[in-house]
Amino acid sequence: MSKRIHPVAFAAAAALAFYAADTHAQSAGDVAMARAKAKEGASLLARRQFEAALSACESSRSIEDTPPTQLCVGEAQSGLGRHEHARATYLALSRRPIPTDAPNSWVDAQKDATRLLPQSTHAVVKKQSEEAQRAVDTGDYGLALRLADASLELESGAEGQLVRARALRGLRRAAQAREAYQDLLRLVEGKPAADSTVSAEGVRGELAEFEKQLQLEAARGETVRRIGLVERANQFLKGLEYNAALDICEAVFKEEPLPEAHLCIARGYQGLNQLPEAQGTFEKLLARGAALPPDVRAAAERGASEIRIKLSPGKLSLTVTPVSGLRVAIDAEPEVALSGPTTVQLRPGSHLIRAAAPGHVPLSEKVTLTHGQEVNLPIELMRLPPYRTGGWVAAGAGVAALGVGAVLLNRVASSMNQLTSVCSADLVCGASQESSIQSLLGLRAGFYASVGVGVAAGVASVALFALQPSDAMRPLATVGFGPGSFTLKGEF
Repeated sequence: MSKRIHPVAFAAAAALAFYAADTHAQSAGDVAMARAKAKEGASLLARRQFEAALSACESSRSIEDTPPTQLCVGEAQSGLGRHEHARATYLALSRRPIPTDAPNSWVDAQKDATRLLPQSTHAVVKKQSEEAQRAVDTGDYGLALRLADASLELESGAEGQLVRARALRGLRRAAQAREAYQDLLRLVEGKPAADSTVSAEGVRGELAEFEKQLQLEAARGETVRRIGLVERANQFLKGLEYNAALDICEAVFKEEPLPEAHLCIARGYQGLNQLPEAQGTFEKLLARGAALPPDVRAAAERGASEIRIKLSPGKLSLTVTPVSGLRVAIDAEPEVALSGPTTVQLRPGSHLIRAAAPGHVPLSEKVTLTHGQEVNLPIELMRLPPYRTGGWVAAGAGVAALGVGAVLLNRVASSMNQLTSVCSADLVCGASQESSIQSLLGLRAGFYASVGVGVAAGVASVALFALQPSDAMRPLATVGFGPGSFTLKGEF
């Protein structure tokens, strides 16, 4: 089985013949040393001992600089990762004039250098691009741009172009950065993804993000102006001009929901003692979470705490005397049945308590609570006076009296008919009818009396029913409209 011979080893062996023919420039001892070093370098390269190979080949080259030993130096440098030096060596060898009578090993060494030069160049470009990206990551955009430009001079690759665009972006050269991104996009569009680590989709994403950043920076000037307006509104707050401050901050907030404007609005409501609105605004501001600047968050937390204390509910304890059918209503809330003591929480301020039960006089009381205060309100309803019973008795008596009057009226009419038949046309009667006339007069007086008693009893019945209080709970207020009039009735 034949063994593969390393090209440099073959070239070095072939060069020995040329050394022998060129001894006029070197002593026999130097030539022997060059041969030995060339062989040693070739052997070390084959075993991938690049550091030792580099030393041997450079030593041989110092005695006699030939293309094979120059190629040996370049390969050793490349093996050690010294791609800049390897590229320089390959480039020099590829441009080196070769005599027409030079051995084939020299020509082959130059061909190998020309072949290896692009690989070495790509390695240099990759390293420079990586260093440029590290500079971008650390914020050294000037160094990143220099490295990216240097790599692009060697090779127009997508990686170098991407880093260059990022460096220009970091240096705030917006127009140049946009142009670099667009050039890069044209470079990578249509290329298979495997050909580069840079994809067209990724470039589009970065370009879109960059355009968004430019828009934000353009809006930053407007934000600065609006913050200045909020600071002016804060001066109004200090001067207790809360409405003026609210007008400014609400207008700013509509344009841009700045946390500072949001805080100003909450403070304006607080200054105007519109505590529920202030509390809601503080809560919405705090709900913005980590986006709040620390000073705004601290101020909002203080304001919300102050309002919570002011709006902390008072307690109203209702002590009731058990009454069948008792119903209680607080303010405009619906009526609820109540059979025993209860405690309710109410916001600070005035409240109207109403209670009613069948057969009892309705109760209406106003209480005022401050935050955290507890007030006890006894509810004891009075029974309704018995006016309704008297009314029914009077009505019955009136009906009975009118009934008696009707009977008496009938007897008066009968007596009149009898007297008319025995007396003259002008009712002149004889002495024999005296008793009948007296009886008629008595019946007529009784009739008038019965009618009078009946009417009086009826009037008394109506009066008693009218005086009877209602046991229904009275409404808070009623509103009425009429032609050219407006009425408002109720308890205030």
